[in-house]
Amino acid sequence: MQSLPRQVPSPRSIMILLQQILDTLPSSNIVEKGANDERSRFWTVYQKVASQHDNEFLEQYDGDMDIVLIFSSRKPTREIERSW
Repeated sequence: MQSLPRQVPSPRSIMILLQQILDTLPSSNIVEKGANDERSRFWTVYQKVASQHDNEFLEQYDGDMDIVLIFSSRKPTREIERSW
């Protein structure tokens, strides 16, 4: 098996790529803005993770509660029908 010759990028193309990365970073959400010390960063990340968890939890159990309410609301009508 022969391997294809690897093309090495030119220094100019590397510099252009690095400049594009540096231009993109300030507007990205990879790094939280305003979190300068460890405590601020911790609470910023904690709030983000907790919010995601809470939203997932609410979405899941909101649908489950709809099902429970449908079945619980049907039970009394069945008992009424039997008593007639």
